[in-house]
Amino acid sequence: MQILTAILKKKWTEYKNIITSNILFHNELHFFLFKTIEEYSKKINKNITLIDLGCGDSSNVISVLKNFKIKKYIGVDNTKLSINLSSQNLQELDCEKELHHNEMDDFIYKISDSSIDIIFSSFALHHIRHERKEIFIEECNKKLKKEGILFIADPLLNDSNCQDDFINEFEKRMIESNLNPTEINEMINHCKKYDYHEKISFYHDLSLKVKWSSFNLLFSSNFISFFTFIN
Repeated sequence: MQILTAILKKKWTEYKNIITSNILFHNELHFFLFKTIEEYSKKINKNITLIDLGCGDSSNVISVLKNFKIKKYIGVDNTKLSINLSSQNLQELDCEKELHHNEMDDFIYKISDSSIDIIFSSFALHHIRHERKEIFIEECNKKLKKEGILFIADPLLNDSNCQDDFINEFEKRMIESNLNPTEINEMINHCKKYDYHEKISFYHDLSLKVKWSSFNLLFSSNFISFFTFIN
């Protein structure tokens, strides 16, 4: 157990290096998340309930959420280490809080329909296989209030790209940010083993199939995108 915990902590440290280096455009993510919540808050003029699926240690959203009136924050992650770290970090956030150790695509079924303002998921959806993503997006639609928002940040392929293109771009960004070769190799191996990347058209077509009000591509680099579905 101690060996497993040490491995998880090492991987978490490596991922934090990815975040602080802005390799996955977290600075831009915080900007677009802030703008999205700001516009939604002005529209509803009520405190917000937000689910963070694949929350990690929750630090990714706390700096943004502190600027708004949050009624309830619900964090979900599949590792106990992340949940423990999140519990510590969330002391900064003044609202009702829940943390759940669960898979995001299993937990979504436990949420009451039409009860959530914003569902947020960053760099987690690509771990779900293609057929499960479609079911997951449909379930999110049911859980959101009218005009509620599903905000996703994830590796997203252009329609002319393939998974190898993503890996090449990711590797180039890590090299430019001076990550060490071991970290780079481990992240690339992780991508090859566990990632299932989709094309932009997949999500656009899914928004029409599930009958979301709109699908909005907020930001797109060569390998990372942020996008929203509006209920």
